[in-house]
Amino acid sequence: MIKRLQLCLVLILGMISIDGFSQTFNGTGGGIPDNGIQTCFPVTVTGLPTALNAANGLTQVCINITHTYDADLDIFLVSPNGGALELVTDVGGANSNFQTTCFTATAGTAVTAGSAPFNGTYRPEGSFANCINVGVNGNGTWYLCITDDGGGDVGTLNSWSITFGAGGAIGATPGCNLN
Repeated sequence: MIKRLQLCLVLILGMISIDGFSQTFNGTGGGIPDNGIQTCFPVTVTGLPTALNAANGLTQVCINITHTYDADLDIFLVSPNGGALELVTDVGGANSNFQTTCFTATAGTAVTAGSAPFNGTYRPEGSFANCINVGVNGNGTWYLCITDDGGGDVGTLNSWSITFGAGGAIGATPGCNLN
């Protein structure tokens, strides 16, 4: 009886460790200047396997931004290897803010079909199945880079995070060429 319980416990713990991998890293915030100045906010990622794949790839990027004219913003996630994921470029019109806005490959709504204030989960304009998410080392410094390409208003990145886990490299293929 005890051996059966031990075997069951080992199997349950094994399934949790296989399906339960998820690691979130929180970046710093700050001001978003006006008129085409790009500002990049870092987060250091450690403890990931040396090659991202379907079991441990990037699964989610979340942002919280206060800005009075969302269509001014171009927002990209840049990996340690220099690959970039386009989250949004000039969406939201003259409306304000990205409040607890997350991006995943499997979200039901594309960010281009959403409206400000953005709140919830969206598919980004770029693809998670690109060279930031397969076969590359995810450890290192990641950046959330924001450009306000219009004049007349500034904003603030209040917070942001990236999460790695199972399902991260959906549809991805290795062999990206980075310039």
